Amino acid sequence: MHSWRNSGPVLGRGVLAQFGSELRELAQFGQAPSIAVIGPWPNTYTFTKAIAENIIKKTASDLPIAIVRPSQVSGTLKEPVCGWIDNVYGPNGVAAGFLAGLIRTGVSHEETKLNMVPVDMVANCIIASAFGAITR
Repeated sequence: MHSWRNSGPVLGRGVLAQFGSELRELAQFGQAPSIAVIGPWPNTYTFTKAIAENIIKKTASDLPIAIVRPSQVSGTLKEPVCGWIDNVYGPNGVAAGFLAGLIRTGVSHEETKLNMVPVDMVANCIIASAFGAITR
């Protein structure tokens, strides 16, 4: 297994070495280097996730690995009790603020659907994925 060290908030040294001269050229012409590097990904978060998955795929292909990427994680559905959560980050914080009366107004669109999954389902999925990875 290789160790990787970030040389910046977005790119690792290998990526910088690969694209270094192209980035310098783009910077000279006033184009945004980050847009040229991340290509089809919508943001640096998804881009760096793709880099990490690619590194795992190339360097650890002989290991039983499963990658689970849930959407927004919410309180539990059933286990240990319905609605249990131990933080107020993301959608949980918004719900807590709304229910406490701290958030009184907001903008929403009728056609917008929330992409959330209960934390107990995520935990079960991780366990099933690990089992699937070692039994393949």
